[in-house]
Amino acid sequence: MSGFVASVTAAVEQGAIVTSCEQPDCRLPLDDAPVHRVLVDFDRTELERNKQTRPDFLFVGETEAAAWVAPIEMKGTRWNWEWMRGQLQAGADAADGWLPTGASFLFCPVLAHRAKSFGKNRRRLLREWPVTLRGQVRSLVAIECGRPLAEALAQAE
Repeated sequence: MSGFVASVTAAVEQGAIVTSCEQPDCRLPLDDAPVHRVLVDFDRTELERNKQTRPDFLFVGETEAAAWVAPIEMKGTRWNWEWMRGQLQAGADAADGWLPTGASFLFCPVLAHRAKSFGKNRRRLLREWPVTLRGQVRSLVAIECGRPLAEALAQAE
C-alpha cells in the first residue's frame, strides 16, 4: 500500500493541502482516520479547480491494510441534490487524475450535513445519486457535522 498517499501529495499543489476538515458551520474530526493521509481543500486558490464545480475537501488515507478516497461536501439543512452530487463527482474526477495507476482503494463519497432529521426521502435520494471513481459506483455516505470522518470511512468497507 505504500506510496498511495505520497503519490497524491506529490500531484496536488502544496498550498491546497490542509490538516483539518472544517468549514465555518461544519467540521469532521479526523480522530481515528488513517494517520497516513492527505486532505485537499478545493477552495484554496492554488488549485485551478477553484472556479469550477467542486466539493469542499478530498480525503485520501491509507493504513497497511487498506486505502480510502473520499470526496467530502459539507451542507447545511437544505441542498440541491443534483448540484451536490455534481460537486462530489468533480472531487472524484480530480482524485482520478492524482491517484496512482492501478491503485486499490475503498471509495467513499461523503455528505456532511447539519440536518437534524434525515428522513426516508433523503435516504432514498442518497442511493439514487451515486458517484463514480475508476469503476466504483457508490451511494453517498451521510454523516452529521461533528461526527468523526472515520465513521463515514467505515461504511466504505
